Amino acid sequence: MKNKIEIVKNRLSKIILIMLIALNFLCIYLIYFQPKAMSNQEDEYILVIVKQGQTLWEIASEYKPKTIDIRKMIYIIKRENELGSALIKPGQIIKIPTSF
Repeated sequence: MKNKIEIVKNRLSKIILIMLIALNFLCIYLIYFQPKAMSNQEDEYILVIVKQGQTLWEIASEYKPKTIDIRKMIYIIKRENELGSALIKPGQIIKIPTSF
């Protein structure tokens, strides 16, 4: 009777060990070999050179689609150009995304 209990314990510990090893491999795979998000479109931009007196609001209103609010367009432009504020300078090149 004792012998059967030891056999069951050994089998159970082997199964648990195999499951832990498999779980480790799965975690390693998910961390290092994550599939990247695929997109059929590449990001496309219109490059705008800021003119004297131009504001981000003016640029955004000129290039925004009708379906997007001007404030959202300004946010998108600021994010794409890594701008901390809406202040822009003459001669500065601003990327305007063409796909939303």
